[in-house]
Amino acid sequence: MTLHAGYELRAPTPGDLAAVADVFVAVDTGEAGVVVLDADLLRDEWSRAGFELASDAWVAIDRDGAVVGYMQTMLEEPNVECWGAVHPGHRGRGIGSALLDRAERRASELMAGLPSLRFRFVIDGGDHGAEELVQSRGLRLAHHFWHMQIDLTGPVEPGAAPDGVEISEVHPASDLPAVLAEAFVDHWDYNSEPFDRWVEEHVDV
Repeated sequence: MTLHAGYELRAPTPGDLAAVADVFVAVDTGEAGVVVLDADLLRDEWSRAGFELASDAWVAIDRDGAVVGYMQTMLEEPNVECWGAVHPGHRGRGIGSALLDRAERRASELMAGLPSLRFRFVIDGGDHGAEELVQSRGLRLAHHFWHMQIDLTGPVEPGAAPDGVEISEVHPASDLPAVLAEAFVDHWDYNSEPFDRWVEEHVDV
């Protein structure tokens, strides 16, 4: 589908963060009834090692300059992972297709010369338009994920640890290498990565 007149794509800037988050809030509110991706999560994504906002992401804007769509792609060996969304009020106008074109081209650049990489695209389970779009590009369903949440109204009593188990604070230098090397090894998408990079992305020490 051709991008309709009145819309254009550009690289996002840090100042677009709130507007991009608003697109995801509109999608989550309309389809799931609960907000999963907000500005804080998006800020974390934009701060990840190796991610370049100027080359790895795109926003779609309307004739008034409002952000109405977003897409990003990132190398996470053995995957190049992409995800994004189009505001519910602007769907069916070629925005998602145009964004995916950019993402696929960037993914090809990131995968050049690297062996056994996979292109993976993440969509919201209720976004049937996105499902049809990615399937038309040859992608197939690999995994479902469920978001689970409890809204707490006060402190929670953690309860006692199981017999034979001791729960203590984390000592980064001695504990975290074992977490990276052992705790995630059976995860379906486990990939060994340098400890320093893992700490930079996932731990505030």
